[in-house]
Amino acid sequence: MGIPGELKNPNLRAAYESTAKACKAHGKILGVGGIRGDVEQVAELVKIGARFVIAGSDVRYLIKSARHEVAALRKAT
Repeated sequence: MGIPGELKNPNLRAAYESTAKACKAHGKILGVGGIRGDVEQVAELVKIGARFVIAGSDVRYLIKSARHEVAALRKAT
């Protein structure tokens, strides 16, 4: 589409909506990946029919948890 990284581009939104309609018409589940940290956009995708959304990764979650633990240890010492 020539719009890399433009996750809120209206053309991408139209593509999501078109794909959601096609999935519904053919009894398929809409899945979307690459939506990181944007709860509002994930909610919009679920609203139009997405039932599988990759909104994070195990590595990010592990790093966040590790940083939290390190901060707690530093505060305790």
